[in-house]
Amino acid sequence: MPLLTALGPTDLLFVGGVRTSTLAMGAAFTLVGFSLPGRRYRALLGLAAWLFGFETAWQGTSIVVAVLGSPAPANALAVLATRWPLILHQAPVYLLPGPIAILVAWRTGVRVDWRLLGLTAAVWTGWLLAGFHSNGHTAGGFQALDEALNEAAKTAWGMAYLLPLLDEGIFARLQRRRSMIEATVKR
Repeated sequence: MPLLTALGPTDLLFVGGVRTSTLAMGAAFTLVGFSLPGRRYRALLGLAAWLFGFETAWQGTSIVVAVLGSPAPANALAVLATRWPLILHQAPVYLLPGPIAILVAWRTGVRVDWRLLGLTAAVWTGWLLAGFHSNGHTAGGFQALDEALNEAAKTAWGMAYLLPLLDEGIFARLQRRRSMIEATVKR
């Protein structure tokens, strides 16, 4: 049996239970961190703000969709009542670290590209309108559109933190070298 027919969509999306795109974005933040001598912690804080911020927004949206997506208000209260222990259990893990990580990153000088956050909001809205489905580690119920919207939102959010770090790291170094070369040529 050829390898491609043996692999399902989730075999390419997840490695060890972690999304491949999450691992790739983490690697990108790590590489950018090496271009920020003396300020490598900012790449780590940008990574934390992206990762925990996204997870907090995803968890919060999932809870709202689960409650508001119920057919009747009485049912919505029942869903909330049955999910309340799960919400309380997950709050310290998912709902608190996001705002904390974003605030700490911002206070230490990590900036965002607001245009990319706007793109994230637009994609997120489209994802909500499509039903806010998330594919899990199994191929059951895989929905390609929702997967694409999930990945687009997550990537745009990550790039909103990554691009400003690139500007002060790799791009700033290239600009300094270009200026030095131009100054040398003018002499």
